Amino acid sequence: MLQLESIEVRYGGLTALDGVSFEVREGEFVSIIGPNGAGKTTLFKAISGIVESVGAMTFEGRSLREVPAAARPHLGIAHVPEGRQVFGSLTVEDNLRLGTKALGARGDAPRNIERIYGLFPILAERRRQLAGTLSGGQQQMLAIGRGLASSPRLLMLDEPSMGLAPAVVDQIFDAVRALHREAGLTILIVEQRAIEAIESCDRGYVIATGKVVASGSRDELLANPQIRSAYLGA
Repeated sequence: MLQLESIEVRYGGLTALDGVSFEVREGEFVSIIGPNGAGKTTLFKAISGIVESVGAMTFEGRSLREVPAAARPHLGIAHVPEGRQVFGSLTVEDNLRLGTKALGARGDAPRNIERIYGLFPILAERRRQLAGTLSGGQQQMLAIGRGLASSPRLLMLDEPSMGLAPAVVDQIFDAVRALHREAGLTILIVEQRAIEAIESCDRGYVIATGKVVASGSRDELLANPQIRSAYLGA
């Protein structure tokens, strides 16, 4: 579905990504872990077209070089950014309706919103509440819901656990796993909480200093002594 080959991103004289290559197959849950400053968020921004990059990048056989950033959601790529970034002065439901703008002919917007309310019932209870008055966890649910509102083919989640209490993180990971397991949604996640990310995924990649330094299946990553020592606290 998504293939990247030799992706490079530079900010001035600094190299944020240096020859990153990986793929996400249809229906997979793929996790990317690594230390702060490794280039994980930059990678997502490159896929979304928010930052300039060089290298080959294709989605469902089409070069993303031919697709401007604003058009990529219409292909079925939903990017839920780091830090949630909901529209605080709009209601929960208005935020979700904005997410349906990229839907086009790929689905039914009202039905999509009701499905999101089924996944996150607290959002249904607060559909008329301003998003800026929600808790951090509820805002994260809303950000994910807004991404789902477009019926994406690929859902990219950037640090969904950031700043949230462990119980809320568990709830969000449960919902994401359900999306993958029950709906067959293809998911690419960047996550600091390495153990949750690896245990949830089919395959994963480790990025450090802008490069892919390890990859493998969930079981391979969990059994890798270097990864266990550096990222899993074992």
